[in-house]
Amino acid sequence: MSAIQTINDMAEFFAEINQEVPKRTKEALAEIEKLDQLAKKKAEEVHRTKVEFLAHYGTMTDDSKSKAFAMLLSQVTQISDLSAKKVDIAQDAYTDACQIYDEFKIKRAKFIENCPRSPWKSPVNPAKSKSTGEDENDGIKKEKKKRGKKRKDVPSTSDAVIKMEEGADENMEGGEEKDPKTYCWCQLEKDDQMVCCENPSCKYEWYHFTCIGMEIAPVGDWYCTECREFEQRVKKEEEQPGPSERKVGTTPARRGPKKKRFN
Repeated sequence: MSAIQTINDMAEFFAEINQEVPKRTKEALAEIEKLDQLAKKKAEEVHRTKVEFLAHYGTMTDDSKSKAFAMLLSQVTQISDLSAKKVDIAQDAYTDACQIYDEFKIKRAKFIENCPRSPWKSPVNPAKSKSTGEDENDGIKKEKKKRGKKRKDVPSTSDAVIKMEEGADENMEGGEEKDPKTYCWCQLEKDDQMVCCENPSCKYEWYHFTCIGMEIAPVGDWYCTECREFEQRVKKEEEQPGPSERKVGTTPARRGPKKKRFN
């Protein structure tokens, strides 16, 4: 099924829901109200019969008492039948609504499955910091700039590929086509959630939850294993003082005599 057919099918289904569901619900409520009025009249008849029966109970024969009691029982049974019909109508309306909802879930899954898909590039903050003349840690500086961005919701594969279309035109600059971006090391389209590596120079950038063994979306910035190891290595190098930071010609602090340890 093509994307256009899927969209048309979904639109027709919504139109059917908007036309049929309110109509059926209105008919069911009208029928229940009608049965309520009938039950109210029957209850009034039962009340009158009961009052008359009690008023003449002392002068009635046994046969008359039996007939009066049978009449009361018949009227009460009719009221009970009307109540049962109202319950059946309400149950049918509920079942009908559940069937429509189940059909909606099926069509929604097909709609997502047949959505057009194309590569998408994650948006990057255009703001750039001023150059310091040191190009050694350019990748790390870009990474730090991106850390300040508020983390977006983790998209599913279907949501991500829909957004890929919006950024497809960004691959063309100056009349030359850039190399297509690849996503996740599996290189497959899956019905699975994806998480974005915060390193803008990451090789894959987006990863499927199942491919990296993730079950719950991370809180805050997240880096893939390769980028995380690279970041830790860079941090370790930054903590070590460079040649320009070391003091030359200074006398080290004088230490006291070293105490000898006796066993």
